[in-house]
Amino acid sequence: MEYASILQVWCDGTLVGVATLKNGIYVPFKGDVLLDEIRGEKVVYVDLPLFLPDGILAGVVTLKEGKRALFKNDVLIESIGGKRIIRPSIYLDFLSDGNVAGTVVVEGHEGGLLFIGDTLIDNIGGKEV
Repeated sequence: MEYASILQVWCDGTLVGVATLKNGIYVPFKGDVLLDEIRGEKVVYVDLPLFLPDGILAGVVTLKEGKRALFKNDVLIESIGGKRIIRPSIYLDFLSDGNVAGTVVVEGHEGGLLFIGDTLIDNIGGKEV
């Protein structure tokens, strides 16, 4: 490891943050677990990861082949509301129930749509977004 940034210290003393490895890869960690691979796909960069005290890690990663994807714990999120994600936003947040919320560009839409969990929000106040 070249460098590590601690983003949080949980009440049980667990350190969570982002580590820069000697090969230039930038990945999240929780305690002694380094998230440098998700479901067999190598992670080379993580954007603004989110860490919740209940153990959830989430955010946007760049994979070895250059693809960017949302992740939650050890799962890559490739679709939301049944639509394939074309481009995730790096700005995400957690709701109190543990769901991730943010914006994504999905197949069939040119601009970003809001989402909460697995639900796309394509209208607000009865008007199409």
